[in-house]
Amino acid sequence: AADAGAAVAHPLLHPRVLAALAALPPERRFRGRTAAMAALAGDLLPEAVLRRGTKAGFGAVFAADHARALATRWDGAGVDAALVDRERLRRAWLAPAPDPRALTALQSAWLAKACQAETRSSSAPAAASIDDHVRGRDSSHAGRPA
Repeated sequence: AADAGAAVAHPLLHPRVLAALAALPPERRFRGRTAAMAALAGDLLPEAVLRRGTKAGFGAVFAADHARALATRWDGAGVDAALVDRERLRRAWLAPAPDPRALTALQSAWLAKACQAETRSSSAPAAASIDDHVRGRDSSHAGRPA
């Protein structure tokens, strides 16, 4: 994303936001999406948006062929084995309809792979695209078929 001038951000998952929510007494915690949206953006969004029961899905975009190829060859980097069952996560990524909650970890795995490639070769690009990695055009795949 950075090479295209975009950044991936999840502001509501920022540790300070989560810590503030966790510090709330149970009776003041959000009881669902609508309550959370009303409290966080009620003065900014129309009522129909606040109470919307549907959600757009972008899992298919993240779970395209290049992401599945990365998941297939993934060596476990970028995910703490003490916290995550890596093989179960791989199966989730390769499922016909991957759970979108697992896709941020896929991004983390790709970033770890990019960092590995950079440290193995000073000539490797600092921010190679995922397509370069899965098609074998970076130094970490030298000599292996794409």
